[in-house]
Amino acid sequence: MNPDNLPILSDYKWFLNTLPEAALVVDDRGEILIANEMARRVFKSSGDSFHAKHVWELIPVEKREGHDDKMASFHKSPEKESRIANSALEAVRGDGTRFAIVIILRQITLACGSYTLAICQDVSEQRYLVTGLRNELDQERLLARTDPLTSIANIRSFRAELERSIERLTRYGRHFSLISIDLDNFKPINDDYGHAEGDKVLIDVGDTLKSGLRSGDFPARIGGDEFAVLLPDTDFDAARKFIPRLVETLENKMKKNDWPVTFSLGVVTFNETPGRVDKALMVADETMYLAKRSGKNRAAMRTFQ
Repeated sequence: MNPDNLPILSDYKWFLNTLPEAALVVDDRGEILIANEMARRVFKSSGDSFHAKHVWELIPVEKREGHDDKMASFHKSPEKESRIANSALEAVRGDGTRFAIVIILRQITLACGSYTLAICQDVSEQRYLVTGLRNELDQERLLARTDPLTSIANIRSFRAELERSIERLTRYGRHFSLISIDLDNFKPINDDYGHAEGDKVLIDVGDTLKSGLRSGDFPARIGGDEFAVLLPDTDFDAARKFIPRLVETLENKMKKNDWPVTFSLGVVTFNETPGRVDKALMVADETMYLAKRSGKNRAAMRTFQ
C-alpha cells in the first residue's frame, strides 16, 4: 500500500469516535496517543486526561508486572491480533474504581508508523450478574443438601456421604461407624408446649452435633426427631470411647433449657460392607430400637461383620 494513502492520527481519531466501544491507540512505549469519546466515558476521564498517559495507569498496580512481556509477545505474533477474554481482568477508572474488562488488541499501520489498537469492553455488569447467578446456584445447592430447620445435612446429603463410606470400605477396607439417634420424650414437648418449642429442641440438637463432633464426622437430621452421625475411619473401640462424651454434651444442652429429653442411640461399626445405604441405615435403626426397648436413655452398640 502506498504510504501516502494511509490515514493519519487525526483521521483515525475521527473514525474511532464512531465506534460503540472504548478504543485506545497506543505506541510501542505504552503511551496513549488517541482515546475516543467512549473510552473517556468507560474510564471516567475528562478533557485531555488521556494525553501522554501510559497504559499502565489503567491497570491495577499489583497486576502491572508482566504487562510489557505480554505486549512484546503480541507484537511478535504473526497475526498481530489477540483477544484477551479473561473476565477476571481488571482496569482502573479515573476515579480509582476498578471494573472487569475484555480487551481486543490489533496492530494498525498509519502514515506515521505502526501502533496498537485496543478495543475495551466494560463487562463489570455481566460479571456482577454471573456472580449473582452463581451465588444463587450455590445457595440452591446448599438448600438441597441441608435440613432447613437445623442447618445440618438432610437425609439426601447423608445418604450420599454414607454411600461414599461404603465404597471406601468395599475398596480399601476403611471401616466406619454409624450412629442412629432418637429423642426420648420429645412428643410431650410438642403436645404441652407447642411445635415452636419442639423446633427449638431440634435446633439445639443440630447445633450441638455440629459443635460437638470431630472434624470429618458427618451429622444429619433424618426426619422428625431422628438424627444420624457418620464417623468415618472409626472402629468399634474408638466409637465406644466417643459415645459417652457425645451423649453428655447432648444431655447438658437439654438440662440447660429444662427439657426432659434424653437420647437413645444405636451405634454400629461396619467392618464389612453392608452393600447398600438402606441396609446400613436399617441396621443402625434396629440397634437404636434395641436401646429404646431396653429402657431408653442409653446406647446400644454392635459390629457388622
